[in-house]
Amino acid sequence: MDIYYNFRIGDKIEFGREYMLSQKPDLVISDLKKTTEGVVWDRYRQCPAGMDFFKNLFLVRSVGNVKINHFTNPNEGARIVTDRDTEFFDRTFYIQEYEENNQVVQFTWYWTFFAEKDIEMSVMPAFMHKNSFTQNTINLPGKLNIHKWFRATQPGFVLKSDEVNIKANDPMFYLKFHTDEKINFKEFVWTEKLANYADECINVKYTSEKLGMNKLYNLFTRKNFHKKVLTELKKNTV
Repeated sequence: MDIYYNFRIGDKIEFGREYMLSQKPDLVISDLKKTTEGVVWDRYRQCPAGMDFFKNLFLVRSVGNVKINHFTNPNEGARIVTDRDTEFFDRTFYIQEYEENNQVVQFTWYWTFFAEKDIEMSVMPAFMHKNSFTQNTINLPGKLNIHKWFRATQPGFVLKSDEVNIKANDPMFYLKFHTDEKINFKEFVWTEKLANYADECINVKYTSEKLGMNKLYNLFTRKNFHKKVLTELKKNTV
């Protein structure tokens, strides 16, 4: 099954731009065999239940280095700072909740996926990998039909400690594609048409707040957006 993907940095969509930091997701089981005791995973392959879970389970890595610190100033309240400059902070982070004990942070590192067939994709914490990000945050999970909706996925997390030290290539979260078919990733670049389709998904969601995902999927497919997006993607692969 072909799954089209794109990575970009920042809210602004730049048509036709390819990011050098873009990389397709890696299979979790393959990465674990490299970084842990390979013989353990070879034996684990004999467990059908385990292998069913690992089927089409991929990981997404950090594209850069950044240290995040959270502290409370008696005069200013809760604050989040990084070891990078203000421009980097403004371009890279979006703070959803800015309270002392409820720091919800999102990266403006956007991964967009769209499938040629009806398929759901789950986003979950990288709980089998140990690094500062996985140990000191709660990565917010979710599930999306990536054939019936066209929007970006970005790391959203809650801070569990006062410091998170993220390194380039650290696993950040997992993607589970709920299909038995083999996944074939194809990178795409944004066009004005694709940006308009993505914007429409955002506009509908915020205009009609009480619509559940199934109703949104029906709106998307009723207008044949799934066919229009796929046609445009096929013409704009890297």
